Amino acid sequence: MDENVIKIEFQNGRATIALEERETSAEEWFHCRQVAFSELRKDGLVPEELIDLVAHFKERTPVQLYLIPGQDESGSKCLQIGVKVIGAKPKRDVVADVSAASKIENEEENDAMSASEALALLLRILLGDLKFAEKQPGAAPVRQQNLPSRGLIGEIAQDLLESCGTWNYSPGPELIQLFRELLNRQSYKAGTSREFDARRQAIWITAQQPDISARALAKEVNVVPSTVLRWREDPDFNESVKRATDHINRLKTSGNPLDKAIRILEESKLPPWR
Repeated sequence: MDENVIKIEFQNGRATIALEERETSAEEWFHCRQVAFSELRKDGLVPEELIDLVAHFKERTPVQLYLIPGQDESGSKCLQIGVKVIGAKPKRDVVADVSAASKIENEEENDAMSASEALALLLRILLGDLKFAEKQPGAAPVRQQNLPSRGLIGEIAQDLLESCGTWNYSPGPELIQLFRELLNRQSYKAGTSREFDARRQAIWITAQQPDISARALAKEVNVVPSTVLRWREDPDFNESVKRATDHINRLKTSGNPLDKAIRILEESKLPPWR
């Protein structure tokens, strides 16, 4: 079994303490990395194209995630996640409306994130599925439901973080939040994370149901009505609702597959990811 060694050096009357770890060879590192991504592919939630980008060190490629209707292994309707590389467009001989094409391109860029951030976001979803499954009686989610283990999620998260150090760029908010959730430290103040999640849900519900009452919205997100009234007096909340409304309207008018996915979700009452 590998053990860490504490190294103590004395020089000029001062002691220097360092923790030495066993160095991993390049071949061993590359093999473990490939195995981790291979295991992630088995779950099916993360698109193959996204895994390929990160696995081939193209994690800073701008991408856009979207939902598409599909079927699970039993043939039941479900929603699947697709990924589009921003800037990768099909060849066309003639562009009928240059201004419209430019507008769509700008909208895609506004919704884009790096492949690293997109993968971190999907890892957060997988981690949430795993935590929920672990709470069920007699649960063995990794063995019975083929969910990725915490170890696997942590290993890939570490790879994303190491890439930040290698190429000298800061980790994004999704990756930072992924590490918080892996450490079960979603917030620094008790109750902050729960209210943040409720507020975020309230923003999207209001964007889709602008006439919803404060009492009904409070019930939906599990807070007291006075909290909703306080949110509605906050300019940042109202601005977030406006952006969410614009985003939903833009998706519905741009022909994005998410529009069809939303209708299937509403008709079948399916969960959003599984």
